Amino acid sequence: MNQPYKNTIKATIKDLVSIRHDLFTQAINLAMVGELSEVDDVFEVGDVYQFKMEHLENSSDANLALLVELIRKIEKTAESIANLNALDIDALMNEER
Repeated sequence: MNQPYKNTIKATIKDLVSIRHDLFTQAINLAMVGELSEVDDVFEVGDVYQFKMEHLENSSDANLALLVELIRKIEKTAESIANLNALDIDALMNEER
């Protein structure tokens, strides 16, 4: 594999991870004004909580379910590309572009 190709593969994986992160944030925001609005009510400004995909799965909100499906697809795609090219996503995300 030539270096420009390998660099583009690495950049693609990094972009997929970034897109996944952004979509997850949007899904949490949607849930917090929808199905999880009662949870949002107990948080105060400055509170920190680490949400996980499990908080969004099995949602009855069709929009949220579509986002979860897309996030999972992006995760699988990034993992598959990394595996095909013998790359470690965690190590790759710690590299500078």
